[in-house]
Amino acid sequence: KTKLDEEGELMSHLFYGLGHEIKNPLAGIKGAAQLINSQSNSSKTIKECADIIEKEAIRLAELVNTFKYLQPHSASTFTKVNIDKLLNEVIDLCSKESPRKNITIFVSFEFESAEILCDKELLRIVLLNIVKNAYDSIARKGEIRISTKRIKDFKLNNKNLLQINIQDSGKGIKEDQISKIFQPFYSTKKNGQGIGLFLSQKIINKFGGFIEVHPETDGANFKIYIPEN
Repeated sequence: KTKLDEEGELMSHLFYGLGHEIKNPLAGIKGAAQLINSQSNSSKTIKECADIIEKEAIRLAELVNTFKYLQPHSASTFTKVNIDKLLNEVIDLCSKESPRKNITIFVSFEFESAEILCDKELLRIVLLNIVKNAYDSIARKGEIRISTKRIKDFKLNNKNLLQINIQDSGKGIKEDQISKIFQPFYSTKKNGQGIGLFLSQKIINKFGGFIEVHPETDGANFKIYIPEN
């Protein structure tokens, strides 16, 4: 198979899965609306159904919104982004979203003011996806180690690489899941959509880099590689 054939199959898988996923929230919206119509005198029923409609509509909008992140992006629109600052913003946001968990964050930046050329908001999506997954993988108490460093013994397209390392002490990833983890609509979470890691890999590919995942004895380790300026 050529690379073009493989990309075509992947996109077909994506569109098929997206169509399947869209049917689920639409069914929820339809069912809730029917229930409201049949029991309009019950204020409790109305509230419950309204909550379902709102939740499923948001979910549907998020799925459709995924397409815009898969569109081609010109490198001419990229700007210099301070990785350390962006990581600290992401860590602060994720910690506020999980206030009931006792999670210790260890941060180690090898150098000051590391900058790469990319789309800041797209990179924020990637970091939020992976750091949030790390939080979600920890039930109540654990730790997350985040570090950055330059890779000196390997170049990609004749450019030095910046490595962002995100390691958690959560439930981990099984060996047989590693090859599937970046596939669209594959998720190890009970209610996961399976979009986050697929989208993250595609975004980093746009920047000329890639993401690896390594199972650990305790937890998982994601390594993001992005070419430096």
